[in-house]
Amino acid sequence: MSLKTKFTQDYSQKAIVKAIVVAIQLPSGSVEIITNYEDLENKYLYYLETYNEDMKKYENSDVRVIDWMIL
Repeated sequence: MSLKTKFTQDYSQKAIVKAIVVAIQLPSGSVEIITNYEDLENKYLYYLETYNEDMKKYENSDVRVIDWMIL
């Protein structure tokens, strides 16, 4: 199963999504934690459109989602 499919499953399993938290690894190797509380459906669609099946950014594959929590 691809990471994108797992992300989709995790999002879909929540009856009510209150937050999306993602850990993004940057090209430098540092990790950025992003927490979204608003406009969650659009943020979810953003991740689907911006990241490939391995959750690497289409524009720069050195940027990737390494973990997430759907709350």
